[in-house]
Amino acid sequence: MTEHADIGHLNPALKDLVEELVFVSKRLYGRGLVAGTGGNISVRVPGLGLILIKRSGVCLGDVVEDDFLAVNFEGDIVSASKEEGIVPSKELPFHLAIYSVRPDVNSVIHTHSPYCTAYAVSGKDLSAVTAQAESGLGRVPLIPFAPPGSDRLARLVAKTFGEHDVRVALLEGHGVVAVGRTVKEAYYTADLAEETAKVCYLVEKM
Repeated sequence: MTEHADIGHLNPALKDLVEELVFVSKRLYGRGLVAGTGGNISVRVPGLGLILIKRSGVCLGDVVEDDFLAVNFEGDIVSASKEEGIVPSKELPFHLAIYSVRPDVNSVIHTHSPYCTAYAVSGKDLSAVTAQAESGLGRVPLIPFAPPGSDRLARLVAKTFGEHDVRVALLEGHGVVAVGRTVKEAYYTADLAEETAKVCYLVEKM
């Protein structure tokens, strides 16, 4: 592992990406797509072979710029905040796995949004029941359960997102993963998935 350095000192261009991560993180929390310290978010850094990812143990609603770490594709931290003993999100393996199989993906968001997670726990399919969901989500695969943070989960996630039409997937018994060409696009997909799950639930109750 290389010596930690401030992200802005490592590359001033990263500052804009970090600011966008902070902005979208707070929107995820404000929309109720995450609670407590759950969920995580990352972005690919163009041309540097790095991603920026939220550190473990911090609420997305409370994040500041220093809460994001620069990590290479071997999983080594190459920059960090000035705090000692911080580590990336435990779901770093599946973030890296998605970027490895999807060169078109530049951002990954994982949430525990209530309606999507309810479908993930029940094992029910989440159908694109609205015109917006059909065009914005397409099919929503259910990834079989594997322990959070495990290499097995990373392999299953990579297998699913290796199919290039997949923009969002449910993690059985766990939550949801959304991807996008930008951080905001990944956020919009995660948000639409939750709205779609809510509509599906309401339709089932009619």
